[in-house]
Amino acid sequence: MRGEEPVAGKCFEYHGCLSHQQNLLQDYERTATYQRAFLVNEADFRDKVVLSVGGGSGILPFFAVQAGARRVYAVETSPMADYLKVLVQGNSLSDRITVLEGKLEEVNVPHMVDIIVSEPIGYMLLHERKLDSFLHARKWLKPNGRVSPRHVHPDDRYGTCPAIDYTRHTLDGAACLLNSNKYFPSRVSIKESSVAKLSSVCRRIYRIFSHAYFHHREIFDAYENETFLCHRFTRFVMKYYLMSKDNLIVPIMEEETQAEEEGPEEDVQD
Repeated sequence: MRGEEPVAGKCFEYHGCLSHQQNLLQDYERTATYQRAFLVNEADFRDKVVLSVGGGSGILPFFAVQAGARRVYAVETSPMADYLKVLVQGNSLSDRITVLEGKLEEVNVPHMVDIIVSEPIGYMLLHERKLDSFLHARKWLKPNGRVSPRHVHPDDRYGTCPAIDYTRHTLDGAACLLNSNKYFPSRVSIKESSVAKLSSVCRRIYRIFSHAYFHHREIFDAYENETFLCHRFTRFVMKYYLMSKDNLIVPIMEEETQAEEEGPEEDVQD
């Protein structure tokens, strides 16, 4: 028996690929959004101790230093931890950024921290099993500590949402890809080689739905009640197996799915 291979292990393997980190860094809107969020809240970072959940290529730790952090602990698994150490040393930031190699649940953070930084854009930390690590990281957070980026209040308008640029960029990218003659030359059929591209687009678009649901629930409900857009999109990706059910975290079809599993009700005869 082969046994269960942890999904998180596969995610760590993928996360450690330089090509994956390159794709993230080349997403200018995403990267610039985080940089603005850190620099606009410079007062939160000035002379503070920061813990980065998943150091990656070091972009969030570097932004924290730009915002004035005194010390940043970047937790990352190998081999990405080795690359990150080289980047930190190459930028002469070894005195301010310390790379802690290993899983967050296993490393020892030397000090309690003032701020935890992470990348919540996506499946609300559920993708790559980041939620468990994020919750564990809070044990190192001081009583009055902060998490950055923070939750946006539902009363805030569209322009104040830190994910608005990422959302626009995702929709623009999806439109360009779907209109590409190279990958989707026909409006009747899809090439087998392009199915993976379509699946990738669906995952990116679904991140917008999940962000709206968990961070702007009032707006999400008002729009969904009028258009049923998330409901229709969810049915589409389920019908054509474009996304794993584990990643469909917006509970918009739970009642319908439960009803389908239970089957039709039998008529009760007097």
